Amino acid sequence: MVLHTADSFGVESVNNLLKWRFGWGIPVFVMISGALFLEHSANYDIKRIYSRNIKKMLIAFLIWVPFYDVVCCAVYNNFSVRNFLVNARLQHLWFLLMISGLYMIVPFLREITKSKPLTKYFLILSLIFAFIIPQVLSVIAKDQSEISRVLNNFIKCFYFYFTLGYVGYFVLGHMLDKSGISVKFEIIIYILGVISVIFFGSRYGDYFSLNTLAVSTAIFVFFKKHSPNGTRANKILKFISSHCFGIYLLHSLFCGISGHFNGILEYFGIPNTAFMVFIASFVLAFMCKKIPVIKNIIP
Repeated sequence: MVLHTADSFGVESVNNLLKWRFGWGIPVFVMISGALFLEHSANYDIKRIYSRNIKKMLIAFLIWVPFYDVVCCAVYNNFSVRNFLVNARLQHLWFLLMISGLYMIVPFLREITKSKPLTKYFLILSLIFAFIIPQVLSVIAKDQSEISRVLNNFIKCFYFYFTLGYVGYFVLGHMLDKSGISVKFEIIIYILGVISVIFFGSRYGDYFSLNTLAVSTAIFVFFKKHSPNGTRANKILKFISSHCFGIYLLHSLFCGISGHFNGILEYFGIPNTAFMVFIASFVLAFMCKKIPVIKNIIP
């Protein structure tokens, strides 16, 4: 939400700064999803995954992509059937398709994660092919673009996609959730996360950089180990989490609105504006869940 609010202000230097400060959001969410969906005591068979989880994502996608497209076309006065059908604005809604893709392979991943050696092997392959190799190639490309191109073509010849993308984060979430992390190893994870933020964040800030992996892992472990245990805190978090999907679907609307008031909102700063966007999205999501028909559109 902070990143999308920053985008609405259109300041590239600030966007890049915030990207490596808050770029862990999506990886951590995927890790949480992996911890939940790969829990072997839970019943996530193929029928349930498609009839409940994927269905929910695709319905939201099919409703909200046209909604945002119509809104954008109306605002910029360029509405046409072609723009509506061909130039659909996915904006933040790409996440719905990505997470649906992960849901589709949950049955396979659940079989893999039944074996600790297989899980570790899967994560090693993911670390090499999804994180290390792309980052090494990006570093080489800055000074030796031709060498980088040759190496990249060589890697492509493997046709290796099995552990690429967000699936590594998905499985890692399960691994961290089930592993007994010692205090010593926990401290090492935090140190790597802090080093990544201080020394490497502004240089390599995409979701599949090693520094984002380190920061995301540190944040996941911290909240797993030190989440609030009080009954009242749990109730508040549960109440907010029950509206998270609605907040996610709606927040881009308020980010767009905030972009039209840059002159005023810049005095509040991006973090404060993002907080206002969160509150507005939360209130609207809460209200929509009280309306019989709309509550099915904003689950």
